[in-house]
Amino acid sequence: MSNKTKFVIFLVVCVALTLTPVTIMLLNANWVWPMRDISVALAFLGMSIVGMQFLPISRMPWLADSIPLDKMYKTHHVISAVSVGLILLHPIILIAGQELFFEEPFWLQAGII
Repeated sequence: MSNKTKFVIFLVVCVALTLTPVTIMLLNANWVWPMRDISVALAFLGMSIVGMQFLPISRMPWLADSIPLDKMYKTHHVISAVSVGLILLHPIILIAGQELFFEEPFWLQAGII
């Protein structure tokens, strides 16, 4: 199998594993609070990207020869920054989506019962 074929298979598997939780979540969402559902979807996407970061960095023997290390580390850095950004968007969108955020008591906002 050529290096390009290995790389394409790796990308397809990573994209499929990354988008599966988000797809399942969006298909089962009730959309009563769409900002909450979008926020949770972004958090799912960010966390699944974080989980996928272990695959290229693990330097699996069948994949190591198809991806040059310098390109892999640069791509890893960019994708990690994107995943952190998606995870940080989660609370920002939750706060922006609440109409009465600053009028409710903190214990209610934090979910403390």
